[in-house]
Amino acid sequence: MSNAGVERLDVTNSIGEAEVNIDSQSTAFLLEEDELPESVDCKYWTRREEWIWGTVIFILTTLNFACRNTTPISAVTQASEYNWDKSEEGLVLSCFYWGYVSAQILSGFLSDRIGGHEVITTAAIGWGLLTIAYPTCADISYDKSSQLSVVVASRILFALLQSFHYPAIASVVARKVHIRNRSFMYTSIGSGTIAGIIISGSFGSLMLDRLGWRSVYYFFGTITVVFACMSRIILLKKKCLHPCRKKDIPVQKNSLLSMKASWKILLSHKAFW
Repeated sequence: MSNAGVERLDVTNSIGEAEVNIDSQSTAFLLEEDELPESVDCKYWTRREEWIWGTVIFILTTLNFACRNTTPISAVTQASEYNWDKSEEGLVLSCFYWGYVSAQILSGFLSDRIGGHEVITTAAIGWGLLTIAYPTCADISYDKSSQLSVVVASRILFALLQSFHYPAIASVVARKVHIRNRSFMYTSIGSGTIAGIIISGSFGSLMLDRLGWRSVYYFFGTITVVFACMSRIILLKKKCLHPCRKKDIPVQKNSLLSMKASWKILLSHKAFW
């Protein structure tokens, strides 16, 4: 066979291989966009799964801030009922952040290990129950000193559980949402913060005036526990809606992501500070 014939054959084979690669990439793209069959072990959520889980996490974010805002909108009423002065009222309000900053790193670690979806829903049940229990904690003792101790302890524990929410969101969205939809998912979920403040500030204020400050805690806490339990029961039982964990994300051996985090290197780098 002549050299021209060999070159023509090589070019034909290259074109054929390119067409096969393009077809396979197109098929993969279509599988990402449309609903994948249950037999496919997908790396990212499909669009349907993104909408379902995005809506669930948005509602939980809204409830997160609604429950967080229950004490600020009722603090004046509580201070009047329990005869708290300004410093004691400020203590009850500010102690939230003592617990909130204490579990951020732990939350990210657990989310990467056991799955952000598990952390989000489990923590929501926890801080929802503590929201319901807060009025009981405030009424548990008639001695002001012991009462404040119980209230502050419950607020710190409540904040600690709430601090698991955003690191878990960051973990599950980074692992399960395709990069082209990631910004939209983050901003959509983040808008739940404002929605929670608006809902608790409007409906919570009406309930505070008509039904008393305890009803605000019972209302938002009960909705949170019921919704979080339903999310676990309904969504986490479905295989296709079960978010993948760390093992589902391939990492190259020479990639920086495959190396264990070195705190010494991180803390010694000037960009960190």
